[in-house]
Amino acid sequence: MQRIIISTDMTQEQKCTSSSTLQDPSQTLLVLKREKRTLKALEELSDINFTLYELMFENFTPKELMDENPRQRELVDEYSTLKEPEYRVIFLLRELITQFTALKELVDENPHIDNSILRVLKAEITRLKEKVDEIPHLRMQVDEHFALMELDGEYSALKEQTATNNLTLETEGKMVEQMESS
Repeated sequence: MQRIIISTDMTQEQKCTSSSTLQDPSQTLLVLKREKRTLKALEELSDINFTLYELMFENFTPKELMDENPRQRELVDEYSTLKEPEYRVIFLLRELITQFTALKELVDENPHIDNSILRVLKAEITRLKEKVDEIPHLRMQVDEHFALMELDGEYSALKEQTATNNLTLETEGKMVEQMESS
């Protein structure tokens, strides 16, 4: 529990700041529930990422990964049915792009989350794409998926810039209101 000490010689600005830090308990509960859902989603994404990396580097036997969650079993089953190495690469690339997109959405919704895994995923996607570029008949299919990911990146950057601009405008608006009220 947080203790707040309020001095009697506070300025008007300090009083406003102190009173705004007190939160409604129901709001705190909602925030905690949202954080719990976010952590669960991150854990699931992390498990799937682990499975994809194990498949990519073939550091497993299928039975080792079969005891995991249903989505992981599904990935291992689908990967195991693919016999051609080039189709396995396409499968991994598709799944990594899906993971990247899901994780990007989660990070966009929760800016306080460490986004370093996005750089790692993007590096792996780029590496796999280069591998696929060596196979001419698959290049076009992969380029399509990759272009979508690039558009998503540009959209996220634009969205981030818009959020920053909105925050700046909101801050400036509050400053004007304070100046007008005093």
